[in-house]
Amino acid sequence: MATGRFKAVLLQKAKDTVIKPQCMGQLLEELLKRESIGAREFAKDMDLAMKD
Repeated sequence: MATGRFKAVLLQKAKDTVIKPQCMGQLLEELLKRESIGAREFAKDMDLAMKD
């Protein structure tokens, strides 16, 4: 089970613009499966940014 700190580190890495989009997607997918609130908000923000 991922702890809050571990989820936070993974989310920070997912937000890193250096990683490949596929890697970002995989990290977000795993975080969303584990009900990470920060990941949900980040994914929602990304979705809104894509629509602009």
